[in-house]
Amino acid sequence: MANDRLTKYVTLYYQTNYEQILEVKFDRRNFYNKMLKLGILSEAEPRPANATNRTPNKYRFNAEKYAELKQKGFRLEF
Repeated sequence: MANDRLTKYVTLYYQTNYEQILEVKFDRRNFYNKMLKLGILSEAEPRPANATNRTPNKYRFNAEKYAELKQKGFRLEF
């Protein structure tokens, strides 16, 4: 990717975007677990060993997996 820094976000970023687009509120834990299970989000980089527990992991949106799921009739429902 041309600017890798712009492709990594915390899950709250993705959740907020989905909520705004779909005009629905998701439970934070359900959203996080479902997106990881489906493979739509993947961990972009491991958390540094010296990081505190409150340091968020960064994730990358997997456009290929999303396109594959969408082609199969995927709908984001919780």
